[in-house]
Amino acid sequence: MLDLSQPLGPINGLTLYGDHEKPDLVYYLPDEIDLRRLDADHPDIALQIFYPDQALVGPAGNLEKAVGAILELGARCIVSQDRLDDVRSRLASQPGRANVRLSLPPWEDGSVQLLLLDSATSTTATPADDDRMVLGVVGSKRPSLSDTELAALFHARLDRRGTALTAAALSGQIGSVAGVLYDLTFSALRPTVNLRMSADLNRVADFFRAGVGVQVYYVSADISASFGKMREEGIIKVDLVSEASDPESERLVNESVKDFYDTLMRQLFSPTVSPAETLAAVPAGGSMQTSIVKFSFSYSHVEAQRVIEVDYRKRSATRRTHNPQAHLRQLAALAGGVDRIVQRIPLSTAWREFTVEVAAPDAFNDSTLRQARVVLWRGKDGVLPADQARDGGLRMPAAAAPLADLAFAKTDTAPRQLAFVTQPDEPPFYRWQARFTYADSDDIDSPSELWSDPHVSSASDLDLFPDVLTPRRQAILKLGVVQNQPPAGVEARLTARNPAGQALAEHRIAVDSTHTEARWSVRRGESDRITTEAELVYRYPGGASVTRPVQKLIDRELIANDPFIKTVTLAPLVVGAPSDLVEIVFTAHYADAASKYAADITRRLRPPDFRADDVAVPVLNATDKVSWDATAVKGNGTTVPVGKGDAAGGVVNLVFTNTRRIRAEWLGPAPATLGLRWLRATFRARLDNGDVLDSATLEWRGAAVDGEQAITLPRDGRAEWSIERRFEDGRKEVSPFVAVDSDLVAVQG
Repeated sequence: MLDLSQPLGPINGLTLYGDHEKPDLVYYLPDEIDLRRLDADHPDIALQIFYPDQALVGPAGNLEKAVGAILELGARCIVSQDRLDDVRSRLASQPGRANVRLSLPPWEDGSVQLLLLDSATSTTATPADDDRMVLGVVGSKRPSLSDTELAALFHARLDRRGTALTAAALSGQIGSVAGVLYDLTFSALRPTVNLRMSADLNRVADFFRAGVGVQVYYVSADISASFGKMREEGIIKVDLVSEASDPESERLVNESVKDFYDTLMRQLFSPTVSPAETLAAVPAGGSMQTSIVKFSFSYSHVEAQRVIEVDYRKRSATRRTHNPQAHLRQLAALAGGVDRIVQRIPLSTAWREFTVEVAAPDAFNDSTLRQARVVLWRGKDGVLPADQARDGGLRMPAAAAPLADLAFAKTDTAPRQLAFVTQPDEPPFYRWQARFTYADSDDIDSPSELWSDPHVSSASDLDLFPDVLTPRRQAILKLGVVQNQPPAGVEARLTARNPAGQALAEHRIAVDSTHTEARWSVRRGESDRITTEAELVYRYPGGASVTRPVQKLIDRELIANDPFIKTVTLAPLVVGAPSDLVEIVFTAHYADAASKYAADITRRLRPPDFRADDVAVPVLNATDKVSWDATAVKGNGTTVPVGKGDAAGGVVNLVFTNTRRIRAEWLGPAPATLGLRWLRATFRARLDNGDVLDSATLEWRGAAVDGEQAITLPRDGRAEWSIERRFEDGRKEVSPFVAVDSDLVAVQG
């Protein structure tokens, strides 16, 4: 997540922040606003000027007789590749950023406004309705947050004066007549600072009202200054646990104060534009960059106390905003000449007929699709909010009359022809929305009906593509390369989740040597953001299994490669076997708790040469070892442990002698420190009938206990030991004899 405590800029004027976990990931806030590009030579802009019919008898292009126009343009907010390359090269010199990745923040929401002459898409203050040069502006309420351009589209209807001024601007005769304001929201992590701030919104609102009377517009600098005064007067309370002792701490405190100011501002103000002031601020042919954004006071006083408090001592997520803005000027130069983007049309063609061919090409190649329905309605009728949708998802207003309500089926796929006449006062586009009905399928998790988002179009061809409008998040499990132990089968436990992490669907698919590929899909609406997780389980003959950690799928293909990273091979070698030996049982054991995998492999080594195949044990990690133990079986049926241990591979020597050497090592404080006069460890070899074959004693006293001591016992019988403690005060403690399980024992006082 974007980390506000890691500002890395500005670099080349670009605001940058680091990620809270990944040092090579850097977020940048785009600020270059201009026209979208249809291709390298053509920006996305067009001006259609409409004339009265009688103008056809006079000189063509007489703007004095023009009655209006439609201006169409697309805007974008990007960062040029040259700037990104420059920023990347400068960041590469910082530690951990040799291979830096530049990324846009994950936008949560956003809006975009077009300021044109004396109006805007969300105008707060405009001239009287009968004196406007811009008769109406429609456009993207939200930019395209899913691409890197933040693209937005606008259509404006102009009167005669607006047409003349816009055409003059496109010809380069006057300055800017248009500007674009973005208001983008993203999540970020606040820095941790020993600071807590709070404010009563009612008191803050009263401060603004008392200071400015009926004025409703402010610039950002005015608001920041007012917040500073309220902080001095105690309206905004600041509890600083400890004073900043270094420049970095002081910077974090200042950033936290700005963050709190931003939180207050979002409660009290709305970003807006002042069209008349902005237009007057730009000279003809000038390149001066002015701020086109102001803020409208929008807080309503309530009786109950409303306190905003933020505790910056706790690291938490916050919502931040980014407001890039710019004038769109020199449009004619960008277009390569005004004639390339201006189209002059007799007024009578405003009542032209729209002809639309609606088709669903190749839609029914999907065997689960039963019907594709599409509803078209006029642009002027608007769109219902999502929570007010009808018929399971239709967002055409109930009062609107559909231009067409068409349905396609597997047996009825012929394209439909639609013709309708536009009205003079309506936007020159139509809206449409499609519904797709699906049959149940074991391989696809899908609602039976899915509505697309509402769309805007003025095209004469409307093609419905279910894969785009109701996309599927597909997972394909494939059996990969196996170099060690072949699995009997591999299964993937799949879970589809929504952005909140809630499980939408779960499914299990499996592959084996006879069926090497399996598929499953989740189908949802085009705006639904779905992620898929997979847990792989490898199953082996004999009931053993390996469970890999859950992973989020980025690509649709999930390759089940060999989970074992290598094979540990043990070669048991018998040395000095006695003549009465019947066999040696050699067992290798491997277990991995994380994957729940365990395996035991046994070899029986028999005379005369006690040879057997090597023991090959696949392991999951490069540093894993294999445990082993060996037991000798004598002719009389008795068993004798030969040895045990851990090995990373190679020869395991199984050495037979008549004696057994046991080492003892003192651990902990010396006997003198523990109040012991001495400590004795008695070792003995005892037969099953109770006879003691031999015994030996080791003693520790005083402060010198470094190093090991050792004793030797007959290998026959069972090795046991007991500890006797004699304290300085005369007390005596003797433990019972217990079996010695290793050739190295630890002695503790």
